[in-house]
Amino acid sequence: MNTLQKIDLNLFVVFAAIYQERNLTRAAETLFITQPAVSNALNRLRALYDDELFIRSGKSMVPTPTAEAMIEKVRAALNLMQDSLMANSKTFTPELSSHGISCSMNDLAESMILPRLLKHLKQSAPGMTLSSYYVQRDRLIHELAARRLDFAIDVPLIADPQLRHSQLHEDAYVCAVRKRHPLAKPSLEKQSLAKPSLAKHSLDLSTYLNAKHLHISSRRHGSNTVDLCLQQLGEHRDIRVRLQHYLLAPKILESTDLLWTLPKTLATQLKLHYFPLPFHVPAVEWHLFWHKNTDNDPLQCWLRELITIIATSS
Repeated sequence: MNTLQKIDLNLFVVFAAIYQERNLTRAAETLFITQPAVSNALNRLRALYDDELFIRSGKSMVPTPTAEAMIEKVRAALNLMQDSLMANSKTFTPELSSHGISCSMNDLAESMILPRLLKHLKQSAPGMTLSSYYVQRDRLIHELAARRLDFAIDVPLIADPQLRHSQLHEDAYVCAVRKRHPLAKPSLEKQSLAKPSLAKHSLDLSTYLNAKHLHISSRRHGSNTVDLCLQQLGEHRDIRVRLQHYLLAPKILESTDLLWTLPKTLATQLKLHYFPLPFHVPAVEWHLFWHKNTDNDPLQCWLRELITIIATSS
């Protein structure tokens, strides 16, 4: 059974846009996101409802009976949420605020969120400042409760009754290599090396296991999701380089034949050549965390809405 806690409510914003526009590209334009992001959201909705919801007919997306039955309820729910946000906006004026935003996230989340967050702040809240630093998880609740942090973005789902959270982004893992890596050459024979992307051929499990790997972790030891999935298969990978930050990884990758397993969004952002993984690994989930005491804080509500828009449009 699906519960609201497990459902990304932004999917219904996409649903309403597709119903209105009857076209995925136009829906993407109205939401200021990419067409693949709309397609991904539709696929997740189809899985959620076990129904096609919209069927392509020429250049139009025709709603199914299930979608027709949903639309009024979805619109009513979205309107209620919008009314709530508007009520908060009456007591908070972003363009007049000089609030100093403090947040906790690692350098990967920073690279995906902060550039666009700063762009939005420059336009809508030019008086605000921003400070980002990583707080260890055992201190996170304390820092949020003390209002020394406005929010945190992290991968693991931190279960604590004092915290609220919402899923921002879901990202598949891929395996990246340098542009002139022997494994990349078959895919790059007819491609420009300046535009590395998804490989045209697959990477088999044997090749993956026999290769040497680069791994990013803030911990000195221990396994991550990828290693745990390999352990379930009775396998393990040969990690030769372990780093705590993502910034140096592309430079090391470029000068070695190491394989780097990382989120697809980052591989695309860094313009790396990558393969789908030859075994199943659950997608990495990015969560926004805040303290329950700020649930109705107008500034915090505005900030969380802005971050959610930024994250879901990636």
